[in-house]
Amino acid sequence: MKRLVVVIAVLATGCGDVVKKAEIDAPPGGGDGGVDAVGDASPDSNIDAPPAVAPVITGITPTWGSSAGGTAMKITGTGLNGSGLVVNVGTGTATNVMVISATELRVVTPPGPNAPVSVKVTNDAGTSTAATQFRMYAPLYAADGRGVSGNLYAVNPATGASTSVGAIGAPITGLAWSPAGVLYGITTTAMAQRLVTINPYTGASSVVGDLKTTAGVFTCPHDITFEGNRLIGWKGTSMVEVNALSGQVQVYTASVGGGGCGIASRGSGTMYFTPKSGNMPFYTVNTATGAAATSSTMNGPAQTINSLTFVGNTMFGSFASPKGVGQTVALYSIDTATGTTQLRGALPPNVDAIEGIPPQPPIAAVAPEDPGTGALPVTPAAVAVAPEPAPAMRTIAEVARGRARVTLVDPTGATFTVSASNTQFAIVPNHKGELKLIAPAVSTKRIFGPIVEIR
Repeated sequence: MKRLVVVIAVLATGCGDVVKKAEIDAPPGGGDGGVDAVGDASPDSNIDAPPAVAPVITGITPTWGSSAGGTAMKITGTGLNGSGLVVNVGTGTATNVMVISATELRVVTPPGPNAPVSVKVTNDAGTSTAATQFRMYAPLYAADGRGVSGNLYAVNPATGASTSVGAIGAPITGLAWSPAGVLYGITTTAMAQRLVTINPYTGASSVVGDLKTTAGVFTCPHDITFEGNRLIGWKGTSMVEVNALSGQVQVYTASVGGGGCGIASRGSGTMYFTPKSGNMPFYTVNTATGAAATSSTMNGPAQTINSLTFVGNTMFGSFASPKGVGQTVALYSIDTATGTTQLRGALPPNVDAIEGIPPQPPIAAVAPEDPGTGALPVTPAAVAVAPEPAPAMRTIAEVARGRARVTLVDPTGATFTVSASNTQFAIVPNHKGELKLIAPAVSTKRIFGPIVEIR
């Protein structure tokens, strides 16, 4: 009678090395029942492998980000693993793909167009497209102001090169992205001061409401930014907060004068503002009270600052020469710690407001459930291997069409099933107490726990 030999060698765990060996009789009748007695798993075996599961996407987070790429995205659904796994965002392929489980993936978006794009997950069993498209926006936008009913521009933050998106229909003096991916603007004319939303793909604007206090006084901040879900601005000597649903303005206690022409936040609790000139003090603001404190002195051109913003973690400012003949507007990057500025390039001459895509809120870290995902760049965490129970552990093994499956049954009746397409692989436990496999070919440094060999 042929026998299938399964050797389980448990690595050092602090309790000594344990070596287990189990021999399983092949079926009677002279045949091997599709199991090789001594040798590798046979691709000619007549035992069917478990069927592959086609992916189904049920959600993506976030639903918007920069067309420059680099947005960390979480994809949820079912069947989000298996061989041949590829994630596409638009026509590009996502990078840093991490299989958290069959129901969750983590990826980093590739560069793409300034447009909504589809998100697809494909494995050998099929393809699924998310019902919600991922909205890609330019990493930096600029808008005409200074009394000009001009355009919205998409801007390259590295060079200042701009492309007209479309007409806004009103002069814009401040722009701000909400956490939900809505672009807000503030406009002031001889007739009214209003909060508007702007379509980043067309430039078209829609009025939200008048920028008035509860007393009915028009109060238009010089620039705006979102700090979390709060829309904050600066007017004269005071911080103001704008209701993003109505435009109503709340004025905080006076703090620092000088105009507050530029204001920006990373969305991480620290907000910055600076007065009118590029060589004046640079302030941080306590958004709970509106109090400002000097951070550094900006070492920039002695020109008017129109607006401040962050693109990722880098601050940018638009600086303008005096209005009139030969007026120029330029884009500078700003070191928030030292106030040092660097010229990036010229902007259209009537630009006032600029707004970049800030850092997205981090996605909560989750340890991968199953690092045995073939060629995917998943690094399993080192998990201590518990000592083997004193009673003998039964080992049941089967070989099916080139795939090896090993089921370990401990004396308590708990069953752990592991499988892989390789004839030698490592077992690692996950947070559910299951044992999973990873092929040594991925990296010998990533192997933790028992080594199993079918021979």
